[in-house]
Amino acid sequence: GETILVWAPVGGVGSLLVPWAASLGARVIAVTSTEAKAEKARALGASDVIIGYEGVADKVREL
Repeated sequence: GETILVWAPVGGVGSLLVPWAASLGARVIAVTSTEAKAEKARALGASDVIIGYEGVADKVREL
């Protein structure tokens, strides 16, 4: 399967992209700013969520 990273997963485009990619079987890694938005991203189908924008590349590698 494919893995995609979605920045702002609960915004206009992100809220469409996350469930679409998840429904196609992709692993969705979402990057957002708050725990509340992270919960929404998970509800939309994100497999993993990173909260905060610093060190994102390193955090993705850790997954």
